Amino acid sequence: MTTLVRATRVLLILMLAALAISFVMGLATSSTGGLEKVVLLFLLGGCVFAAAKISTVSERMVQRLRH
Repeated sequence: MTTLVRATRVLLILMLAALAISFVMGLATSSTGGLEKVVLLFLLGGCVFAAAKISTVSERMVQRLRH
């Protein structure tokens, strides 16, 4: 069961990394407006925050499964 939790964590973090890369590519595009860049920065920060939460929650789940 712990393997399933860890595999799910890795998949979710990879998905968030793909989203973050697409947001960075959107920021680098010259046709992106100022407001759009601000929104993309907030979304990028949200991805980083979500990845940290996923890691924290999955570690707690693994610890609970061990006991």
